[in-house]
Amino acid sequence: MIIGIQTATRNEGKVLSNRLKVCSTKIYEGVIGDVIGNVLHPSGLDLTARAAELAKINGNSTVLDLAFGKGASVRFLVEKFGCSAVGLDLSAKLAKIFKRSSSRSIFEKVELTVGDAEAMPYINSCFDVVMCECSFNLFPDKMKTLSEIHRVLRSGGTFALTDIVLKKNLPVELRTNLTFALCVAGAMTLSELRELLEKAGFEVAHVEDHSEKLVALGLKLLFSDFSALGIENQRVLDRLFDEDFLSYMLIVSHKPQLDEKS
Repeated sequence: MIIGIQTATRNEGKVLSNRLKVCSTKIYEGVIGDVIGNVLHPSGLDLTARAAELAKINGNSTVLDLAFGKGASVRFLVEKFGCSAVGLDLSAKLAKIFKRSSSRSIFEKVELTVGDAEAMPYINSCFDVVMCECSFNLFPDKMKTLSEIHRVLRSGGTFALTDIVLKKNLPVELRTNLTFALCVAGAMTLSELRELLEKAGFEVAHVEDHSEKLVALGLKLLFSDFSALGIENQRVLDRLFDEDFLSYMLIVSHKPQLDEKS
C-alpha cells in the first residue's frame, strides 16, 4: 500500500517519493506498457490533437512533453503541427525506444532529456506550451511539479493537462502501487486540481470531460493477462471500473501574461 507522503517526515517523504517514481517507471517499461501499447495514455492521439489545438501549437511553438513515454505524442506533435519539441522522462529505456523508432527528420526536431519533472534542467521561460498526458498523477510532489512548469513557461504560455480525475475520494485499500502507476492513486478531484493549479499561479481557461476514453483502457486492462501482478491487483482493477470512481479530463491553463509596461 502507498503511505501518504504528507504524513511522513521530510526525509521519509523524499525516500518514498523516489521509490514511487522508480516503481511507476518500471511498471510502464514493463507489463503496463506492453498492454497499453505505444501511446501510454488512455486518451489516444485524438485528445493530444485536441489539447494541441486549444494550446494553439504551430510551427513557431516550442513544446515540452512531460513524461513522454515511448514518444508517440511528441512525434505526433512534430509531424502534425511542425513545432519544435522537448521530451522529459525518468526512463532512459523509453528514450532509447523512441530513438530507435524515429526517423531522422523527426529526431532532429525533438530533444530528449532523462530527468525529473520536479527538478527540470531547463532555463526559465523557455517553452510556449507544456503538455502532460496521463502522467501528472504520477508526480508525488504535485505543487513542486506545477512550480517547475510555471517557471519554464514563457509569459502567457499554456499548460495542457489530460489525466484521470476522481469523481469521489478513493478508499485506502485502492491506493496501491499498481493504482499509483495507473495514475489513479495519485489523482485528485476536479475542484482539488483546479485549486492546486490556481495556487501555483495558473489561470484555468478550459475544462473538457473525456471520460469515454477510459472505457477502452478498462477493457484492455480487465481482459489482459495480469497473473504476474497477482489476484489482489485484478480485484482492485475490477472495483475501480465497476464502482465508477474515475473520470478523464482535459484542462488547459495559462501562465498570466506579463504587463509589458510594468
